[in-house]
Amino acid sequence: MLINRKVRSKNAVTLYFIKDSILQGIEVVAFNETLEYLPTKKWNEQFKNKSTDKQLKLNKNITNISGATMSTKSLTDGSRIAFALYNLLYKEK
Repeated sequence: MLINRKVRSKNAVTLYFIKDSILQGIEVVAFNETLEYLPTKKWNEQFKNKSTDKQLKLNKNITNISGATMSTKSLTDGSRIAFALYNLLYKEK
């Protein structure tokens, strides 16, 4: 799932890799904010092996990054959108 969300005043596009109802990982493919607000690949690894049945939340399932709160919130919220779309369109009933 490719999700486009506003971070602060500009957009970020993130690819959520989902297979068999499991999030395999994420990759930010476009980030138009200042790069210092871009979460690291190590931070992105928190999204690996998460079931699309979960509601991922910042500071609960996903740790925050001080100074990049809006970015991390946008990516975490984007995962819930990706999960909802996946579950609606692709998950076996």
